[in-house]
Amino acid sequence: MKTISDNIKYALKINNFSQKKLSELIGVNQNTISQYCSNTREPDLATIYKICKALNFSPNELFNWDDEETK
Repeated sequence: MKTISDNIKYALKINNFSQKKLSELIGVNQNTISQYCSNTREPDLATIYKICKALNFSPNELFNWDDEETK
């Protein structure tokens, strides 16, 4: 099962974003993004919203929820 960190890395790749670019867009330190990507830290709810908006990802995609699981 993919983790949030796997999905953030995937979203960075498909959007051709660096960790630095994402950090600048959402207003956190680049080291924080690195920690999210290495699965040593998880974003809080407000940051999850910002990540999803910046990377054009839904929370369902970020958390690997399908429609059946969220009903």
